[in-house]
Amino acid sequence: PRGVDGRRIAAVEVMLNTPYISDLIQKSEISKIKDAMRQSTILGGQTFDDALFELVEQGKLSTEEALQHADSRNDLSLRFRLEGTGSKSQMKISHQDKKDLLIEALSYIQRFRNQTIVIKYGGAAMIEEALKTSFAQDIVLLQSLGMQPVVVHGGGPEVSKVIQSLGQEVTFVDGLRVTTAENLKVAEMVLSGNLNKEIIAHLQTFGGKAVGLSGKDGNLIQADKKKHASGIDLGYVGTIRQINPELLHLLMREQFIPVVSPIGMGSSGETYNINADTVAAAIAVALEARKVIFMTDVDGVLSDGKELISYLDTATAENLITNKVISGGMVPKIQAALDCVKANVRSAHIINGTDPHSVIAELFTDQGIGTQIVRAE
Repeated sequence: PRGVDGRRIAAVEVMLNTPYISDLIQKSEISKIKDAMRQSTILGGQTFDDALFELVEQGKLSTEEALQHADSRNDLSLRFRLEGTGSKSQMKISHQDKKDLLIEALSYIQRFRNQTIVIKYGGAAMIEEALKTSFAQDIVLLQSLGMQPVVVHGGGPEVSKVIQSLGQEVTFVDGLRVTTAENLKVAEMVLSGNLNKEIIAHLQTFGGKAVGLSGKDGNLIQADKKKHASGIDLGYVGTIRQINPELLHLLMREQFIPVVSPIGMGSSGETYNINADTVAAAIAVALEARKVIFMTDVDGVLSDGKELISYLDTATAENLITNKVISGGMVPKIQAALDCVKANVRSAHIINGTDPHSVIAELFTDQGIGTQIVRAE
């Protein structure tokens, strides 16, 4: 209906370069060309995906235009490849490297099949639209490969933003949010409402079946009031007494992706706001997860020289906390990771959520991209 677009036709000719398609181009039979594209027909030994990717690398087609083709065909793997063309590295990967990477990934896919992976989602990955998209793609991909992902999300910055917009005060004590009764209503609305449902929408956009929960649903998170060592009243901040994972098991058996907000319930029906890292760790232990992944805005645990530490055991991690090498906001994440691996979780991972597709990069490659923590021998 839009007529013949000469620039696009020229691009297709370069991309496919076969007598059959060239003949179609000369006849301006656009519909047949599109049919060939949709079917990913192998023409002259080159698939549509490979040809389109090559065209982008040559600068003959923009990444944005190519992504539209990928989305129109609901082709996640092509989208992953195309998004990589705008990344930090423009290095070309040889065919041998591609084979090696595929074999490497397949070994992990087989190993993690039918295993539960808990992902704590937070930081910039929950704010930037492109990162929201890549995260959702990663989680749907994990499920499609036979794994059982469970998402636990934070959202502290968004909660603070809404609290301030309503004229309420935001107060922290030793990094812990003081939560008044007024603050609590806002926190539950933002965490269990706006943010939770936005994550659900992103996952379902890419073909996943997701269900949003708070710790109140199914009595999932039983909590008590958290007490500060100094005696300061933190308000409605909770600590976990027990995780009841029955509802999570039910959802996963039916191929749903649970998405959990960090809201718990007290024995008398009180509502408590709980640290999301702590919730993710407790759920991972309750589900006997294979792995738990904590997404942050840094590459992982850094040494004194600010170099990434790729591997830690529990004893070394505890020493780094004692010696203040691990400090600030990283401490609760590492403590949550330690709680997991000291129980029954094989490994915990701290990764940079600002790196697109960081979840699959950490899980499916030998080197990973963040810090892996395991139990000391």
